[in-house]
Amino acid sequence: MKTKLSNLPNFIPPLKKGGRGIFAFLLSLLLLTSCENDLLYDPIPYVLVDETINLTNQEYLPLRQDGGHVEILGGYKGILIYRENATTYRAFEKASPHRFEEVCAEIFVDPSGFFIKEGCDNTVYDFQGNPAGGVSPLPLRQYGTQLDGNFLYIFSLQ
Repeated sequence: MKTKLSNLPNFIPPLKKGGRGIFAFLLSLLLLTSCENDLLYDPIPYVLVDETINLTNQEYLPLRQDGGHVEILGGYKGILIYRENATTYRAFEKASPHRFEEVCAEIFVDPSGFFIKEGCDNTVYDFQGNPAGGVSPLPLRQYGTQLDGNFLYIFSLQ
């Protein structure tokens, strides 16, 4: 049996000329409100990261103890690797997320060892990469890490 438009229930009005515009507006509004977290975008240019380090090498000696950190080449301006505990390592892009093009805008572990700082305006980050003080609302770009025996793999998450 074929359904004619006249057989549709009265509560489903047919789309008129302006109906498509209203539908498109509501769809856009839905998409924008469902992506609130995407408003904090990462402005640092994407660079593929695929690094492997051998933790038994002397240059990575600080990574054998909790709170130890090293910097390696890779990423956009370098990579800061931090050992949280024996099984958890964090790797961050050294470029500051809110002023990455400036020479002074690189992150480093504060000499106190309690937080990460940015060189230009002293924005402070915790060791999960979240801003903890200063002007930047953006978190640090974090790379994935995987520990396999004495090898630590660092890779892009995107």
